[in-house]
Amino acid sequence: MKRILNDLGLVVEQYHAKHVLTNAGHHSVQIDVWARDGSGRQLALELQQVTDDEELYPRAVFEGATMVVHSLPAGQPYSELNKTVVIFITQRDLEGKGKPVYWYQTVQRDDPEKIMPKSSEFLFVNGKNRDRSTALGRIIADIQEPDPDLIQTEALRRWMKMLKNSAEGRKKMEDLLEMYMNQGELRLLFRQVKDDDITLTKAAKYADMSEDAFQAAMQAYEASQKS
Repeated sequence: MKRILNDLGLVVEQYHAKHVLTNAGHHSVQIDVWARDGSGRQLALELQQVTDDEELYPRAVFEGATMVVHSLPAGQPYSELNKTVVIFITQRDLEGKGKPVYWYQTVQRDDPEKIMPKSSEFLFVNGKNRDRSTALGRIIADIQEPDPDLIQTEALRRWMKMLKNSAEGRKKMEDLLEMYMNQGELRLLFRQVKDDDITLTKAAKYADMSEDAFQAAMQAYEASQKS
């Protein structure tokens, strides 16, 4: 997300995989990765398979609107509303202009430089942009690279190797993602090991992982925080 938003100072404080927002009597939304940054801004990231523009753009708008509705509890003033950003990584260059990202936001018609405060933003990342001379292009190329040995992004390469190498690795990755994305337990264990509060052996046992797998996961997490 740092590279997509061109914000290397972005700090993600909370995130979930396969995050579901339910709407009684209406469409529900499942988001591949939902996150909240240090400013309270909500971020949604989707690897989008939809190729029909008439379906894709409204889907992004609906997802953003649903996130907005779910972000403001009853009784809170509208001034407490936080900005929402929807990011779709698409399979093709939506507008055929070769740009790495097409970025939409609400502006005043007579003065496009004036942006409506706290309005939703929508980014469509060009999945055809695999230019490895740029940071974003490398990430897009790596996401679509089937051979883990050719993936240049260290954290992603580690995850993919763990997934590919064995059935046990796939099971551990599913367990890891469930803990890490939903409860944050694994991240807590990483911190405890780093602070010498518990041993690596004990942390791996708590996580139901081998010490080597736990250490690899911890190194991948630390690398992801630096990327």
